[in-house]
This record gives sequence, structure tokens and C-alpha cells, in this order.
Amino acid sequence: WEEWKMDRTPSGDVTLWSKAHEKYLGCNSHGELHTTSTQGDWSLWELEESPYGGVFLKSKAYQRTLSVSNEVLCTTQDSFTEAETFQLEPKL
Repeated sequence: WEEWKMDRTPSGDVTLWSKAHEKYLGCNSHGELHTTSTQGDWSLWELEESPYGGVFLKSKAYQRTLSVSNEVLCTTQDSFTEAETFQLEPKL
């Protein structure tokens, strides 16, 4: 049910905007995810190609990789597995 809008910044990073909550996805220094109405360093993500056929999304500020563990969105550090690979689906 969750849809995220991905926007590219002028520097090449991306932000993730929740259509349901109308907030950005952010990460703090402990790797905890949160949503916020303001855009800042905590809400910037870097895209990296995954060898599993998708992309990794890494927090620009804290170098934590977005992951799914037990069907819960979280972050990991120094882990690049299929659990951190996201398949992006365009919506026109």
C-alpha cells in the first residue's frame, strides 16, 4: 500500500517522498528511519547498482543502506545483499 516518489536532486542524490504520509524518509546517525516534513541531509539517499538486479539506497549522511528485515524497513551498515536490493517500478 505504500508508494514512494523518488526525486533526483541537482547533486545526483535522491529523496523518497511518502505519498500516504506526505513526508520524506530520513535516517539518523543510529540508523533509525523516520519520516519528516522537511528535507535535509538526513533525507538524501545515494543510488548504487546492485548485483542482484536492482539498486541499493544508501543514506548520504550516515552511509547506512536501506534494508528489509522480517518485512520491516530498516537500515544496515556494510551489508549489500538481496535484502538491501530494491526493484524500482515506474508509475506514469
